Amino acid sequence: MTTLRVGGDSPSKEGSRKMYKVIIGSNNFVMVGAQIIYNGLGFQRNSSLNASIKFFKILYELSNKVAHKQPSSVDILDDESDINLQKSLFVDKNTCNRILSELIEISAPLRSDLSDEIVSAFKSLGFFKDNTQEAPAFTFLEDVARTNSPAPVLWEMMYEGDVSDDPQWQNFWGFKVPIANWITGNRTNEIRLQKTFAGIHEDLKFAGKETDLLATKLAPRLTHTNLLKECRERVEKDVKNEIQYASEEQELGGSVYQDSRWLLTYLKRLFEKNEDPVYEAKKWKEKTLVSIFKNSQISYDLLHFACHCEASDETGFLSQLIMKVAGEPISLNVGFIKTALKRKNSWENNERGPLIFLNACGTFEQNVSHEPPGFPIAWINSQGALAVIGTLCPVPDYFAYAFAKKFYEILFQAVANQKIVRECYLSEALLATRRYFMETYNNPLGLAYVLYAVDGAHVLADFVQTGDAA
Repeated sequence: MTTLRVGGDSPSKEGSRKMYKVIIGSNNFVMVGAQIIYNGLGFQRNSSLNASIKFFKILYELSNKVAHKQPSSVDILDDESDINLQKSLFVDKNTCNRILSELIEISAPLRSDLSDEIVSAFKSLGFFKDNTQEAPAFTFLEDVARTNSPAPVLWEMMYEGDVSDDPQWQNFWGFKVPIANWITGNRTNEIRLQKTFAGIHEDLKFAGKETDLLATKLAPRLTHTNLLKECRERVEKDVKNEIQYASEEQELGGSVYQDSRWLLTYLKRLFEKNEDPVYEAKKWKEKTLVSIFKNSQISYDLLHFACHCEASDETGFLSQLIMKVAGEPISLNVGFIKTALKRKNSWENNERGPLIFLNACGTFEQNVSHEPPGFPIAWINSQGALAVIGTLCPVPDYFAYAFAKKFYEILFQAVANQKIVRECYLSEALLATRRYFMETYNNPLGLAYVLYAVDGAHVLADFVQTGDAA
């Protein structure tokens, strides 16, 4: 069965990109650059929502086709150069064109509903130019999305060109210009890499490889940790602090602790000790997550999750990340992020915030109540994130790994080489990654990766290791 993830100094002015904001206002106005256009956005939010649902279905189909080409989890070799893995990234031309044509059919009405005024404003800023060094980068700002705004427009799916011709992938906005969706607020746009965190589902073959990249491609000066390490440290601390476990400490610290059963062994101690073992186990896991994300001494600059994502059992619709550590599932849902994990003053004093990469299935998918995607809003408001990358649909395990690997390769090389300023910007690095998979594998699934980021969000680190990151 195929596995799905149901997941220095500021850039110099020379060669840097111009950033243009497009603000979608709650009072029936659009601001493009410095130009305010009243009644400029012709299409209604309902039409945008209906189109989004159709986009999701098409991306689902594409994802399933890519997933079915992957070798099964038990057949995947440790050597990622396995030819079958490489072949699984390719999409045949006929299938690709059909998928693109279906996306165009949905996006064409949305595109035609853009008023002449807003299209003229876009053109005056060079929005429809080819992807060149001089072309401006765009950020679409939703000024009410931090509260209860309708679902955002999927600008990446817009198509610029003659719909009667054969589909040209370069004409999709998501392949043509760097786009970041955002919610308004005054924040720094600088993300300095110093501390990183990784959370994975250990049953996913490539999740570990994906997060290992962060540890191996960044110099030793970077502080890198993961959920496995944090849980181990918490178990060790709890065992040492409880006198009644003194006779069992050697067992937990010995061979049982070292193998994959160490967390299960510890939780069994809780089961034996408490009348409601399920509740106690859940409470321990939640306390561990709180200690990780609310530690006043630690502020992570990059959090990468390579895991499953599904609807929460408790709420029925709020998404949750499902990780697995030492054989035990640990979940992190949207509601928990908004409440127990909420950091004080996360949006005050222009504080530094992290980049969060949710490389799991449908982390940006709208829930059944058609509210805005929960995860980006939760991370931004509760954890002060400056940027969140997520997915609109399920993603095959190997594709998700390959996509993240290429994204970090492009980003880290740009950060290490100040001559490649443009790809220090997250919207640029994501655009380059999408285009790579189209040009190399004829695969448009990169459109499923969407960025929420503060305008001009870019990454800095003067200790990124270069070399072959491919």
